[in-house]
Amino acid sequence: MLRQRDFSAAEAVYREELQRHAESGRALFGLQTALQAQGRKEEAATAEKRFRRAWRGADISLSLPR
Repeated sequence: MLRQRDFSAAEAVYREELQRHAESGRALFGLQTALQAQGRKEEAATAEKRFRRAWRGADISLSLPR
């Protein structure tokens, strides 16, 4: 959905995933990306903070889809 630039649909999917797994780093990263793309900077910043907390011990990094 991010690749297709359907950011509101992507947001919904990531929020649904976060209901099941509240601090999923991958879902938080996707949510942050979707929110930023929609110009929702404050919400994106909140998601980014949560992502950084959830991902702090990870040994890989995530990147945006191409």
